Amino acid sequence: HNLYMSLNSGSVSSVSSNSKTISTRNHSYNKSNVKKLGQGVKSKWSFDETEPRSKYKLRKHIPVNASAMRNYYLWRRTVLAGHHPRDAAHMIGSQFSFKQVRQKKCIELFSIRLSVEHRVFFTIHERERIVKVLNIGGHSFS
Repeated sequence: HNLYMSLNSGSVSSVSSNSKTISTRNHSYNKSNVKKLGQGVKSKWSFDETEPRSKYKLRKHIPVNASAMRNYYLWRRTVLAGHHPRDAAHMIGSQFSFKQVRQKKCIELFSIRLSVEHRVFFTIHERERIVKVLNIGGHSFS
């Protein structure tokens, strides 16, 4: 099975190579209308989720509903497929609202919207191609 992403809706699906159409929950697409994930990208990105995992273990995390976490994992999978975090956010939908939150002493903090009430905050290490996630959940970063 290969992963494909719709350029219009951002939905990701699995499809066998002999299939002519791709079915998702909401739409059906012809293979000619979708772009294979990872096509035309240089090298893979990786994620450092140490901060949110340690907060979760210490029960100091902000609970995030399942639909917001699905949005996080969709964005994460798109980045892991080789797309820059900014491009991945734009690919999966404008509602994800990628933006630079602040810049202090060579640290650029970015975020994307997961839902009306939740965002994910992260830094991007371009040279190493690492996304360091600092916080998942909440609407501001402290």
